[in-house]
Amino acid sequence: EGADAVNQAVMRGMAEDGPEFAGLIDADAVDLVIAFQAIGDPVLRRSILTMVKNSAALFLRPVPAGE
Repeated sequence: EGADAVNQAVMRGMAEDGPEFAGLIDADAVDLVIAFQAIGDPVLRRSILTMVKNSAALFLRPVPAGE
């Protein structure tokens, strides 16, 4: 989601301040996408994607009261 806008903006050399990035992505995310795309091994890519999704899910879970 939003990868086409990121790819187009990165290819033009734009920073995350461009309109394509408004509310979409920051510089760290762009770096992550570029590094991820450089990984040629599909098994490693899937493993990294799973790890990132699982890590993000931990931060989206509500914290029970009292913790």
